[in-house]
Amino acid sequence: MSNEAFRPVRGIGTAAIILIVITVVLDIVNTVADWTLGSVVTDHVEGTAAQAAAVAALLMLLWIWLVAYVLAGITFIVWMYWARLNSHATASRHQHKWAPMWVILGWLIPIVNLFVPQAVMHDIWRASDRSQGTLALQLRPRSGLVTAWWSCWIVSFVLAYVGARLQTDQAVWSTLSTAATVAAAVLAIQIIRKINDAQHAVTEPVPAPAPGA
Repeated sequence: MSNEAFRPVRGIGTAAIILIVITVVLDIVNTVADWTLGSVVTDHVEGTAAQAAAVAALLMLLWIWLVAYVLAGITFIVWMYWARLNSHATASRHQHKWAPMWVILGWLIPIVNLFVPQAVMHDIWRASDRSQGTLALQLRPRSGLVTAWWSCWIVSFVLAYVGARLQTDQAVWSTLSTAATVAAAVLAIQIIRKINDAQHAVTEPVPAPAPGA
């Protein structure tokens, strides 16, 4: 792959990391609010000033979190897309199981979004590993880091969904979901950093041997 075709991913990766951290912090704040303000909403008489203030605070926090979540998601997907295109450095296009468009569609289509993003990330990880260049992409070992990240992400989603459906013990379900989200975020940050390092290493020139070596 030529340097002209290479898309520097450190900048967009750093932006994704910052937004992921902000989103997780807001997620934790929302969880704390569920424990503190949630009781005000449920224990006070409907229509009182205390309940109205608590509901307004919870809604404000939710909207702030939602904006950060969308921005983090978009930035992460852009990083993932660029990293997917860069991964042709050590694996030809036809070795990838999913075309680049699935980096985006894989997150948007129901059911498909339960497994395609992980599969794409595995291919990006394996293709970015220059040490595996002689081995066919689909035969290269999968990353335990990617598998752990996706498992935590799915668990956080399931816990949030179950809590919303049950409409009971919201603070408990929120805490469990947030814990899984924090774990997924930490793992995602590690993935971004490691893939960035691996891809930028591909473009670095191999140093010439020392004279007389």
